[in-house]
Amino acid sequence: MPLISRYHRLKVLKKSIGSDKSSEFLISLAFFLIGSIRALSATKDREDIFFAVSFPDFDLFAEQGVLMPHIFVFPEAGSTGFLEKIKAKQKREDSQEMGEVKEHFSRCNLEAIFDFYESKFYDLASGEDITRIYAVPKKSEA
Repeated sequence: MPLISRYHRLKVLKKSIGSDKSSEFLISLAFFLIGSIRALSATKDREDIFFAVSFPDFDLFAEQGVLMPHIFVFPEAGSTGFLEKIKAKQKREDSQEMGEVKEHFSRCNLEAIFDFYESKFYDLASGEDITRIYAVPKKSEA
């Protein structure tokens, strides 16, 4: 789910605080929402729900200069396998998209508490390569 579903609202945010600050604001908001959702859904029976902040639309970033975070939730039944598949396909070097996402997380002082993964595939319907970056909160040691 995108944090802003109507892009005309993005224009208001950009006008008020600028493109870079808009990305940072939205990333900070996504961090808050992920923490809140995890806290509200936490029970012993629901420990394996996969939560992440995802970035599926780099065309919007190219057009608007704003990274649009999405809240990504995967049910506990398949969450372990999902993350393992993504981990197995990681490249050694970061893509341009990965670098951009990490840079904005770093500006928000959040990079150290997330693991970052990239999923890239070719979409036959659109004829394009699709890139999605997942920022996954690290598990706390406590």
